[in-house]
Amino acid sequence: MATWDDFKADIKVSEGVIPHMYLDTVGAVTVGVGNMMASAAEAQKLAFVDRTTVKAASKEEITADFDLVKKQMKGLNATAYKEFTKLNLPTSAIDALLDARIAGFKKELKGKFSKFDTYPLTVQFALTDMAFNLGTEGLVTKFPSFKKAVEAEDWAKAATESDRPQVSATRNATVKDWLTEAEKAKPKPLPKPK
Repeated sequence: MATWDDFKADIKVSEGVIPHMYLDTVGAVTVGVGNMMASAAEAQKLAFVDRTTVKAASKEEITADFDLVKKQMKGLNATAYKEFTKLNLPTSAIDALLDARIAGFKKELKGKFSKFDTYPLTVQFALTDMAFNLGTEGLVTKFPSFKKAVEAEDWAKAATESDRPQVSATRNATVKDWLTEAEKAKPKPLPKPK
């Protein structure tokens, strides 16, 4: 039986775990497990440390890393941005941020899907994975057929509607597998009496 710890391991593989700031595919400054930061002020709220000394970074150092990364060309591999940074986010801070983001997405998803807590765990995983990539608002507005299938608890239809062009084939396959697993686990209707 899969657990939320399994989901966290999967999302780390899908999103990557990058301890320094980098630009995501749309050019947003990001760190950790796909955690976008809209501003240097937002980055300053995180526990960055100097990569060499491991001492806590100042607000000025965080802003310097943020501004330098923001000026770079988007579309590079995330690790290519390391040379423009001096700071890292420690593993414990990355994990705490990931836990908080998952909790936040689950709360938002409950607001968009009133039966979220009753859905099979693998469906909850699929929705959370898609929210990581699209945001919860993007999930419901950009994938209306998917949302309708989920609300109807038609996991097979949801699986066919879950494909996202901007993520890897492996990540799309994982989400489809989670939804297909939920479909297969549905109780079968009893045969009609003759």
